[in-house]
Amino acid sequence: MEIDVLLLHDASEPALLDSIAAALDEKGIVYGAGGLDDVEAGVRVVVAVGAIEPTAVTRLLSNGVVVVPAVSGGWLADHARESRARRVADAVDALLLIGAPSRRVSEESVQQALEMVRLHHRRELDISPLERICETLRVAIEWGEPICETGGLSGCVRIYRGAAELVAAYINEQHERGEGQLLDAVGDELGDALAAVERLRGDAVDEQVWTLRHTFDRILVAQRTARALYAIDDLFTGLMQAGRRLNASLIYDIISLSISHGAPVYNDGSPIGCAQIYLCTAAGLLRQLTAEASDDEGRTEPLVRHTLTPLFASGARRLQEDADALAWGLRRAFDEIVEVAAEERRWEHDS
Repeated sequence: MEIDVLLLHDASEPALLDSIAAALDEKGIVYGAGGLDDVEAGVRVVVAVGAIEPTAVTRLLSNGVVVVPAVSGGWLADHARESRARRVADAVDALLLIGAPSRRVSEESVQQALEMVRLHHRRELDISPLERICETLRVAIEWGEPICETGGLSGCVRIYRGAAELVAAYINEQHERGEGQLLDAVGDELGDALAAVERLRGDAVDEQVWTLRHTFDRILVAQRTARALYAIDDLFTGLMQAGRRLNASLIYDIISLSISHGAPVYNDGSPIGCAQIYLCTAAGLLRQLTAEASDDEGRTEPLVRHTLTPLFASGARRLQEDADALAWGLRRAFDEIVEVAAEERRWEHDS
């Protein structure tokens, strides 16, 4: 069997070699391992894990073989081994596509993608059902997106549909477990998307691709929203259990954390997710301040009560009516509070 890529053996970094091999496997890239004497016709890329003689590099380049250095320093510096391996695999994949885009859209590539989606979905990992679902969708996007960009729309649809059907079946199996309501919502999203794809004309592959992709993206953003809500709720629970009182510095940090979660969710197209994160933060701050009411307050605590109480009181209704306006209303209130808290924090540190 002809190989596309040769991995040069290097005894100094066997773990990195194994990680690169695994990353190439995930991308369906045909590779072999050996020494420079094993470079045969058909090899288009040599991955040098470790040192390689300059004369050997020159000889390979003169024969049209690309050399990818995979040493610990240079372009791979400051990355964990798995991350370095993925970067090497991405570089190799891009090189192989140059001049041969048909490789990406072949039936073999689509079948490989479907198999990788199935394998990732079935891996024995101690993760929640939602994490497994989102990991499956991420793998489908990772394989389907480049195929779509290379012109293989029908292949991308098959990959996305395969992932959606796999997840829908999994949700049915998990119906009585774990995060029931959230899984039901994900199942409804996927069911609606698959039904919409069925209603589209057979040649409307572009619409089919984006119907499924937008659904995947919404589910992934919903997962990020859920993670943020859990993190913020856990933060306030921890503060209560530890008996920590709110002050300007802590309020500053809590709101900054909330914005760091909410702003990317908003930018990814989910104003309602962002508003939920901000509302959760406002509820926690108000609840904490109510529990520890004190006459000895600075400017920040009264400002929190003044600005966030009316927004929180109308939050449930506005979340349904205009989540975008609610998200921005809370964000402007947060910015005002943070500005005052920053001044008080500086004063506390200077005192």
